[in-house]
Amino acid sequence: MTGEPLHFTRLQTNYSRYTTASLDRIDSSLPYEKGNVQWVHKKINMMKGGLSQETFIMWCRRVGENQRPNPTPSPSRDDLTKAKT
Repeated sequence: MTGEPLHFTRLQTNYSRYTTASLDRIDSSLPYEKGNVQWVHKKINMMKGGLSQETFIMWCRRVGENQRPNPTPSPSRDDLTKAKT
């Protein structure tokens, strides 16, 4: 959905810290079954909640369309990773 890399781990400790993948139902009103699931970043899955994929994308577009230009550049993925360590 986002193009962000997804990470899986078998570690028993700090599992949630290192795993970013989350299995999402495309249509949250339907069960977890083939054709209705996709791997997404866990933060996206948390934001999507019970919304359908179509509704979630619509809200994301509205947020993006209504943002003012930001003169300060957003931090890169590498900058965010370095800040956590």
